Amino acid sequence: PVKGLRSSVRVKRLEFARTCYDHLAGTVAVALRDGMLSTGLIAEADGLALTGRGREVFGALGVEIAESRRPMLRDCLDWTVRRDHLAGRVPAALLSHGVSAGWLSREGNRAVKVLPAAEKPFADLGVDLAALRSP
Repeated sequence: PVKGLRSSVRVKRLEFARTCYDHLAGTVAVALRDGMLSTGLIAEADGLALTGRGREVFGALGVEIAESRRPMLRDCLDWTVRRDHLAGRVPAALLSHGVSAGWLSREGNRAVKVLPAAEKPFADLGVDLAALRSP
C-alpha cells in the first residue's frame, strides 16, 4: 500500500521499468516484446526465436549475446502489467549493454531509469519511449 508521495513515485518507477532477475520488466519490457514482434525482430510461430533481422539489429546496437545453454528467449509474466515480457540471453544482454552504453540506469532498488540516450536504440527495437511516458 502507498503510504505517501515517496512510495507512490517508487511504485510508478517500478511499474514503468525494473529488473526481473537479469532482464527488464514493467511497461517498457512488455512494450519491447510487442515492438520486437511487430517489427519482425523476434518470431513466435515455433516458440520465441530471434530472427535474422533481429540478430542484425542487435549487432548494429552493439549488443553481444553470449553463448550458453540458457534459452535465447522465453516469456516471463510481468506482475504489474499482467502480460509477458522477455527473459533469456537476449534480454539479459540488452539490459547489461543498455546500462554500460548509458541507455539505462539501475537505481538502488529494482527500478531502472530509462535515459534519453535510449530513445533511438529502443525505437530500433520497436518501442516509442515518448509514447510510453505520456499518460
